[in-house]
Amino acid sequence: MLPTELPPQRVWVFDFDGTLVQTRIDFERMRFAILQHLEEWGLHKGILDREVYVLELVARGRAMLADSRIRREAFVQGAMQIIEAIEMETCPHASPFPGVPETLKQLSRMVVL
Repeated sequence: MLPTELPPQRVWVFDFDGTLVQTRIDFERMRFAILQHLEEWGLHKGILDREVYVLELVARGRAMLADSRIRREAFVQGAMQIIEAIEMETCPHASPFPGVPETLKQLSRMVVL
């Protein structure tokens, strides 16, 4: 369906990386950094499955800290800082996929306020 065929909307929501732009995030490096973070918190046991996504690793670590809200929040905050830092390193090199800028401009004209 082309944007011109869509009904007007109040808002459009998209995932950013991999949908609108190519970011080339080093997910292996991110995964290694999160595994180190888990180890620093003593949470590495039983969650080193190579098939688990980075955010799932964070969720598993968070679940292992169920007994302390303060520790759980500190762990997650640290993990998200690691993830964001690695993601931000790729931003200067990100590029939109073909047709994305034009599509977004067209969609912005279709927003109903």
